[in-house]
Amino acid sequence: MVYARTLGSQSYTFQVSGMLWRNSLIMRDRETGSLWSHVTGEGLSGPAKGKRLEKSASVQTTWKNWRAAHPDTRVLKKSEEVLSSHYQKYFDDPERNGLFRSQWLMEKMPGKTKVHGAVVGAHAVAITDGAFESDGLVFVDLGGTPVVMVRGGDGGVRAFEARGQCADTTLKFGRPVARAEISTIFETTVAWLRVDDQAVAVRLKPFENLTIRIRFSGSGSGGIE
Repeated sequence: MVYARTLGSQSYTFQVSGMLWRNSLIMRDRETGSLWSHVTGEGLSGPAKGKRLEKSASVQTTWKNWRAAHPDTRVLKKSEEVLSSHYQKYFDDPERNGLFRSQWLMEKMPGKTKVHGAVVGAHAVAITDGAFESDGLVFVDLGGTPVVMVRGGDGGVRAFEARGQCADTTLKFGRPVARAEISTIFETTVAWLRVDDQAVAVRLKPFENLTIRIRFSGSGSGGIE
């Protein structure tokens, strides 16, 4: 989870408190001494109790993929080389599953099973990593909100509101559009699209490929695809 550390006019500096809540580390801010859950971003005790940090979009990926997409990223360089994690043995041992409710969790799935979660309001879901092996996406319903969870080319899983398993988008051009149509590979018109001056509105299904023919105002030929 990634959070913005500024809430209102207050900026917080966080450090590890050494305590756990639901088998997860609790952060302490230096400014007020309040304790925060890094799972929910909510203040658990102290002056900030009940406050909630704003989530930032994030993805779990490799450094190679991240640097290729964000070459200006800066990272913390430690004074000594880090060869391994102090928690590596814990991560590798499927029998070590935290301190609380571990037996109940092991009855649901094997220890250290990797899951990807999504939250909409008071509703939440956890999808095992193996569920994305077939076609790379999973559709779920969270309290009436359709959500699609997708594994990207970088290996990370992202969740989006599916909007009835469709998404409305707008194609913008630098000159006026006379007409736009969806056609087959044989150039047979399937549907006409709504045109608004230099933009075209289109509704897409996840991973749908469309052939769209555009005719610009004043163009002498059939336009572009």
